[in-house]
Amino acid sequence: MVVLAYRHLGRWLAGMPHYESWLRGQQPQPMLPQVRGPVAPQDFDAVIAQLAFAACSAPEISIVIPAYGDLPHVLACLQSIAANPPSRSYEVIVAEDASGQVEMARLADIPGLRYLPFAENLGFLRASNRAVANARGHWLVLLNSDVEVGEGAFDALWHTFQLHPNCGLVGAKLYYPDGRLQEAGGILWRDGTAWNWGRFDDGSHSRYNFVRDVDYVSAAAVMMPLALFRTLGGFDAHFAPAYCEDSDLAMRVRAAGKRVLYQPAAHIIHHEGISHGRDTGSGIKAMQLHNQAKLRQRWAKVLNAGHFPNGEQPLQACERDDRPLLLLVDSALPEPERDAGSRTLLAFIEALQALGWRIKYWPQNLAGNPEQAAFLQQRGIEVIYGECYRGRFDAWLRDYAQVLKAVLLSRPLVADSAIGSIRRHAPNARIVYYGHDLHYRRLAEQAQVSGDKTILQEGRAMQRLEQRIWRDVDAVLYPSAQEAELVRSQTRTPVSAIPAYRFYVSTRTPPSPAGRSGLLFVAGFAHAPNIDAALWYVDTVLPLVHAQWPDVQLILAGSNPDARVRALASDQVCVTGQVSEAQLQALYAKARVVVVPLRFGAGVKHKVVEAMHLGVPVVTTDVGAQGLEDTGEALSIATAPAAMAARTGQLLHDDAAWLEQVRAGQAWVDAHYSKTRIQAVLAAALSGDARFGQPAAV
Repeated sequence: MVVLAYRHLGRWLAGMPHYESWLRGQQPQPMLPQVRGPVAPQDFDAVIAQLAFAACSAPEISIVIPAYGDLPHVLACLQSIAANPPSRSYEVIVAEDASGQVEMARLADIPGLRYLPFAENLGFLRASNRAVANARGHWLVLLNSDVEVGEGAFDALWHTFQLHPNCGLVGAKLYYPDGRLQEAGGILWRDGTAWNWGRFDDGSHSRYNFVRDVDYVSAAAVMMPLALFRTLGGFDAHFAPAYCEDSDLAMRVRAAGKRVLYQPAAHIIHHEGISHGRDTGSGIKAMQLHNQAKLRQRWAKVLNAGHFPNGEQPLQACERDDRPLLLLVDSALPEPERDAGSRTLLAFIEALQALGWRIKYWPQNLAGNPEQAAFLQQRGIEVIYGECYRGRFDAWLRDYAQVLKAVLLSRPLVADSAIGSIRRHAPNARIVYYGHDLHYRRLAEQAQVSGDKTILQEGRAMQRLEQRIWRDVDAVLYPSAQEAELVRSQTRTPVSAIPAYRFYVSTRTPPSPAGRSGLLFVAGFAHAPNIDAALWYVDTVLPLVHAQWPDVQLILAGSNPDARVRALASDQVCVTGQVSEAQLQALYAKARVVVVPLRFGAGVKHKVVEAMHLGVPVVTTDVGAQGLEDTGEALSIATAPAAMAARTGQLLHDDAAWLEQVRAGQAWVDAHYSKTRIQAVLAAALSGDARFGQPAAV
């Protein structure tokens, strides 16, 4: 329903944040890197003359490439590294395993390359271990000689360890040269056999594009701490000369208490089968079946206890993750720079992950905007997107019905369209609804201010919709105690207030009025309350401020200002349009006073809490202060224009008053908006705790 509205009513929805998000999400996905392919013999001289690597005696990353002849593919691999190097210092080691191919000696002519020719043939496994023994970096990257590295692949692997500190081994996303997916992590079945997850599929599918725990990752392209590789003794010679050594290494990494992760942002082209062929009935490739039996024997207890029988439940087997599964459904992906609701959802996601939940995110527009999706995907959240899911919400629920424990719904229209499907296809999933604000109450106040009877009727219809949602879910959340109490009077479903945001106190600087000037109003101007506030303030309150302080400038900062808001621009009023997070922080750092002159609305106003947190005093109306309990000296609340102007003037020139309100505001935020409070309410809502929904628990 939402998508149909976007497609057919777009010209009337232009400027609305979630429509704009959907529109941006329709942009094409980036293409895979172009495949170079093996270097032709007639091009050896030119390629070798062009290749060079910086000499580094203490590199952060050691890239180790075991090779057995095949100079054409080795040169292509080195070309790809030179074209797409790590952003950190690195060395490249090529270990030549006595192939007898004399042209391999030409690698010694490449500046900066550490070429290690072995005197005897060791086989892949032992050759890899000996090559790694020469590595000097903190991080080890193992590459097959027949791979080509995509842009940013090394950095993506490295960043995995920064976002997931307990990671011990991470593998790349492998593609065939023709663009088909080769592997998105591996599955080990109970009998010791394995699947390359996603083999021959479309690599852009959402199920292959989030960081996740896996059974193993192919050693064709992996990264791990060099010290851990050495502590574990490298690849186990039990599997020499090759095959299953990477699966065994992954099992040992996990047995050591570390995670094995798949990184979809590290794109690698793998010319599979170049070294050993594909025929498991002859040659070294025959060792594959032999070593599978060895792997099964060694890890029988683990495989029997925690792995599926061959081919069963692949959607579950592809994730080595026993955390309870939660589905989060919203209209679009969160855009924290555009709207407060997005910031709220990101705070909830952080809290849910800290509570031990595995999360999948279903945006109803199914738009996989790369930047917004990547933020979640890199944190282990599958973002479900793409036309392949259009009309398949019910089918998805059936696929995951046995493991889906909870659903978090956001916004009335989204919730109303999803509840019936969830109840039918995943009846054991607990449904929690977060309303952001009381939509019907906001519409009622807007109708009162504007006198528009149509809006009043819309508000009554919205109240009936919201009441139906409250009745049909298991728990209800709103950002203020006032709203929670109002909802509680209209439904038997447990209702609780929850802090809408979480702020990081450690990032603040000590408050000071020095160097600050002017007024700031931060708002998304696609929303009627913010448009009304800007027009009313400039017309009614700002002239009273200018009567005393004529040089004061007002900045109206935020996305989607319409013609009415843009027309307010003057020498004394600046209309910025959308600003980035960095630009917004700079505006807060320079502003002397934040004004939030709302005359109608509902829910807690993020702009008010954020300004207090960042150390800027706020002058607002009683509507702007809705849902903020016992603020005392932390806020200046005035409804009459004269009173608002007077308090604004005091904060503009009285440093003592400025500091007193700022310190009170920051202390209030610290006491009311924390990770602990968010986690406690979410935990109770999702567990069905009998105490949930009682006013005293909030």
